[in-house]
Amino acid sequence: MNRYVFSFNNVSSHAFLSYLSNVIKRTVEILMADIIAVYLCAAHKFNTGKRIILELNKTIMKSKTTAALLAFFLGGLGAHHFYLGKKAKGFIYLFMFLFAFPLMLVMGIGFLLFGLVGLFSLMDFIYLLAMDEHKFNNEFNSGIQSASISTADEIQKLHNLKVAGVLTQEEFEKKKSQLI
Repeated sequence: MNRYVFSFNNVSSHAFLSYLSNVIKRTVEILMADIIAVYLCAAHKFNTGKRIILELNKTIMKSKTTAALLAFFLGGLGAHHFYLGKKAKGFIYLFMFLFAFPLMLVMGIGFLLFGLVGLFSLMDFIYLLAMDEHKFNNEFNSGIQSASISTADEIQKLHNLKVAGVLTQEEFEKKKSQLI
């Protein structure tokens, strides 16, 4: 029997670690897409680069459910803010959490700090759950709506990328056939 396996509400540590590794992989994919987009913006005109960023962000949209789960389980560490791109808030949560440990040993104020971090995380969790999908996409996914994109719009965007020189004729035809 592995002594490092724990169970929380019939969920093994392996399942939780598997989920956590998927969240981390998704976060790395988002960061890589941003890096690629910045590189492509520098290589092409601004408008072309802007379209490329939108194309990349469509494939790597942030999930409201993932953000809410991160707020509930790892909210004290600010994981949900890092996931949503709010790095400053994430660091504030992380530092409050880390400073609570030594303060708890020396004074009782650490318990108050833990309570505040927990309360803020719970408020963020409820806020994310209550947030409308449209508002979430406007705030965290550059206003892109996942279900409102038509095939004709997609083909027009691919054509614009081809005209701008980003896509070759073969790439355009291949992506167009995938859409149709």
